[in-house]
Amino acid sequence: MAAADTFWEGAIARAVVAAVPDGGALHLGNSLPVRDADAFAARRAGDVRVFVSRGVSGIDGALATAAGEAMGAGRPTWALVGDLTCLHDLGGLLFLGQLRPDVTVVVVDNGGGGIFGVLPIARHPSAFERCFLTPQLFDLKALCAGCGVDYRRAGDLDNLRAALAPAPGPRLIHLPVDRTASAAARDAVNAALARVEVRP
Repeated sequence: MAAADTFWEGAIARAVVAAVPDGGALHLGNSLPVRDADAFAARRAGDVRVFVSRGVSGIDGALATAAGEAMGAGRPTWALVGDLTCLHDLGGLLFLGQLRPDVTVVVVDNGGGGIFGVLPIARHPSAFERCFLTPQLFDLKALCAGCGVDYRRAGDLDNLRAALAPAPGPRLIHLPVDRTASAAARDAVNAALARVEVRP
């Protein structure tokens, strides 16, 4: 992972997990975020509570769920979600702006359902983008302004790490990533891991 310290989904998950302070909480969204945190984040010590909404409807209400977790646990919370998960719960964004919990929403914007790029369906380009990626046109900054949530955009790991520092109230960090470059980084890391010799 140190050799792949570029702006791709695995490195983003690694940075977010590392940024949650002792006594904080982490909500992992479905699809790639939970998988990337599991695969690429460093092991954590200390008191960090992790929440995941898995199952058939795990994408539903992710932002509102993170707000409830922060308020119920009394902990500042970081939520790592994809762009479609965020857009699927715009009501939750409004909820964050109204109730003002200490929640940092980190949105990895890969232009749709990026997880499908690692599945066999990606080899069928005629239907892939229209039926599986489902990219959306949206202005996340304007949506945050309308809901009363602070907005910040980061385009590299240094800016992301600075933006992740603890701060009161709800905020959203928007991370547009190049889906193709991210997939190439994922393949490179997985290929390097496959070459690691494991000794008993």
